[in-house]
Amino acid sequence: AAIVIACTILLMYELRVVERLELLTVDYRFLLRRPEPVKADIVFIDMAEDSIDAIGRWPWPRKWHAALTRILSEYDPKAVAFDVVFAEPQDEVNDATFEEALKLAQNVYLPLSYELRGRTGDKVYEGEGVQSIIRPMERFSQWSAGTGHISAVPDSDGILRRIFPIISSGDTETYQLGFRLACDALGIRESDVILDPKGHNITLRSAKGKDIKIPLDDNNEMIINWKSRWGKELPHYSFIDIIRSYGMIKEGQKPIVDLGLLKDKICIVGLTALGLIDIKPVPIESTYPAVGVNAMVAASLLNNDFVRTTNSLANILIILAVSVFFTFLLSELRPLSGMAVAAFGIIGYFLLSSAIFGIFGLLVITFYPMLAIFLSYIITAAYTQVLQTVERSRLFKQATRDGLTSLYNVRHFNLLLEAEMKSASFDKNRRLSIMMFDIDNFKKLNDTYGH
Repeated sequence: AAIVIACTILLMYELRVVERLELLTVDYRFLLRRPEPVKADIVFIDMAEDSIDAIGRWPWPRKWHAALTRILSEYDPKAVAFDVVFAEPQDEVNDATFEEALKLAQNVYLPLSYELRGRTGDKVYEGEGVQSIIRPMERFSQWSAGTGHISAVPDSDGILRRIFPIISSGDTETYQLGFRLACDALGIRESDVILDPKGHNITLRSAKGKDIKIPLDDNNEMIINWKSRWGKELPHYSFIDIIRSYGMIKEGQKPIVDLGLLKDKICIVGLTALGLIDIKPVPIESTYPAVGVNAMVAASLLNNDFVRTTNSLANILIILAVSVFFTFLLSELRPLSGMAVAAFGIIGYFLLSSAIFGIFGLLVITFYPMLAIFLSYIITAAYTQVLQTVERSRLFKQATRDGLTSLYNVRHFNLLLEAEMKSASFDKNRRLSIMMFDIDNFKKLNDTYGH
């Protein structure tokens, strides 16, 4: 039974039959983990509803982005990253103004976007998965401090849990935007980024002597370490408030935002107004602005704080161990006791995996072992019930039938006869006949064949 259960669960695991339920346990583990703010010099500059009301409908004239870029450059942020692909030209005045601001700032990162067909299942995301690339205009990208992609593919249930840290297309490799920001902030060059597809990790060789090893899953993707809900993970500042505050400072007034707080910060600028942004459901929230992915990825690298997963071999061993242990345990128990043990086992395993994730940041395979416990109970309970039924039938036969002839014995015959007599007494139209035989020389049969 243990072998049958283990093989059944392993087959389901290989075919990903209930993968969505496994992913659901991942979300619950994120939700059960204690939320905490991200400890990194990263801030959001939100292009939210208040900025839309003040500036007008999106897309905005690029003079506004130029103004923000010039203001930020005066307060020495470590980097400014736009989560907007400036791929199409506007008018010459706006484009030239923004270009000049980028040229003067020298620390602005501009993203590109891959249109992805989906996951290839390969060890490295190959170019055949890329349908097209949306790039920023050349007049802008030539003055940018760097570029990174802002593309991500949700899991089969539509929830965004992981990203491609590197996408290769043709002869070029593009880092994810948050990945790029963190590498540059840490002083890590491209030659110091070592991808190990077989080992499922990326090593960042640091000049300071302490390398950073980024764990990847079996598809060589990075699990995003979601810390807190949107608005509670990092400081947020309004796009329009920063511009207004700069004007107030020039006029000698107290600003809305203390722009000095932006010094040495990584400023990520993105749309957050509802209806205008790429909203993603994530494990900790059903509506999360996609711009936040960049900050979560960058913070993981800066803090060396990653989510790890058990590999396929470990998952197989866990499923085997749980299947064998609970099958033997439950086979020794009565069905009712087995039900209680199985329920405690399922709940206990989930709580254990949640504790491991909360303490060590390790995502242990969860739903498939829980399913193995449930299946162990069902099969052992069914097997026990069948055995009990067969045993009851055997005992009943021994108690009511003659061992030699298999006819009912006298005791059981009397019970049947009594039942018939009672039935006949209530039914006046029913007749009951009893035939009795006196067989001559029957003693010879008994002496020959037994009584």
